[in-house]
Amino acid sequence: MTFQFAEYRRVCAGVLAISLAAGLGLASAQAKDSLTVVTGYPDSFVQTFEKSFEAKYPDVTVTIVHKSGHDAFALLSAPDHGGADVYWAASGNFAHLAEKNAFTPLSVDRSALPGKIDTTAISDPNGRFEAFELAGYGLAYGPNALWKGKAAPETWADAARADLPGKVIMPTPHVGFASTLYEILLQGEGWNKGWALVSEISGNAALTNGPPPLGALESGQAALILTIDFHALDAAAKGKAIAFAYPRKTAFLPAYVAQLANAPHPQAAQAFVAFLLSQESQKLLPGVGRYPVRPDAYAVDAVDPFKRTALAAYDPKLAEARRNLDAALFDAAIAKPHDQLVALWQAIHAAEKKFGANPSGDAQSILREARQLAAFVPVSETQAHDTTFLAQFGRGHEPPAEMIATWKSEIDAAHAKAAAELAKANLD
Repeated sequence: MTFQFAEYRRVCAGVLAISLAAGLGLASAQAKDSLTVVTGYPDSFVQTFEKSFEAKYPDVTVTIVHKSGHDAFALLSAPDHGGADVYWAASGNFAHLAEKNAFTPLSVDRSALPGKIDTTAISDPNGRFEAFELAGYGLAYGPNALWKGKAAPETWADAARADLPGKVIMPTPHVGFASTLYEILLQGEGWNKGWALVSEISGNAALTNGPPPLGALESGQAALILTIDFHALDAAAKGKAIAFAYPRKTAFLPAYVAQLANAPHPQAAQAFVAFLLSQESQKLLPGVGRYPVRPDAYAVDAVDPFKRTALAAYDPKLAEARRNLDAALFDAAIAKPHDQLVALWQAIHAAEKKFGANPSGDAQSILREARQLAAFVPVSETQAHDTTFLAQFGRGHEPPAEMIATWKSEIDAAHAKAAAELAKANLD
């Protein structure tokens, strides 16, 4: 069996210039009839690209192995990478696997694939893995229900509006995309202001550990849902009355593709990676609710992340280092005391309404302190950037139990003091 080499070169031209090791030249390569791709994508997504690839390379049989998260990492960390040729997923595993020398470096034409949006890198600067598609984060809303007649939300703070008590849904970090969503907000707003905003939004919100319940937007049970965009875009494409807004200081972040080191079928792997990054393949992405990583794959009137301004400057290494810290803080400062947070923020909003936009004297001081105490998190911005401190929350590390206990005590004390201050001033 042989490859269609002219077609292979056409797809790869201007996309990937991969240096083959001695003995792996196309002319002398012994092509195999199998290609193994490990992916975290669902079948409905994979088939769009698999069918297009196999139509171009009918002699290549693609075997898809579905593995997510820790299962994928364990498989691909093995000396033979589980026999895989390509890893293709929306996952934080890529950087960790790259550190284990699991990938064959790719040489990429940056005139076609810029590898960054504004100043935010979306691909590995060392070429070990490459961005394949982009997803954005923001606010889903129901334009025919509670959001009828209103302009699209413009900022994350729209979810903290005082007129939306009980009308917001936000995910916990146990939902796959949510830790990234909150880290976008924390990096865009700053550590302290970011947590203050997350806390105030939670005062309006129901928490969910699952996919966004978009039906609540159509029924009017909810006004806004914090989510990743493709859930809402897919629902809208199916005729649901769902819309999606990208707030200022959001980010569009990538999923990746990489070729495994010593892939059993290197030519097939190279062809598959090149196909995924080709303009033809990238133009398929909007149809499955994702954004291309090639600027030349966008329609003129499409939402184009490469042309957006006011995006958050997002550091993926910092985000990965803080993933477990953010989850532990969310659990301690938002999820566990959620009922008291709801009551506290409603009391603050009621007091602010009572005293107006410019309260004076004691009222101003008390309301300012109540806000600070309601939003309290027991980790400073300095600690949140300190590599030694963050190492306690690295991959595979459980937060120290004594630290969590101290956090709980400090958070409870802050919330109790806020409530007491409001009560003492007769503002509740």
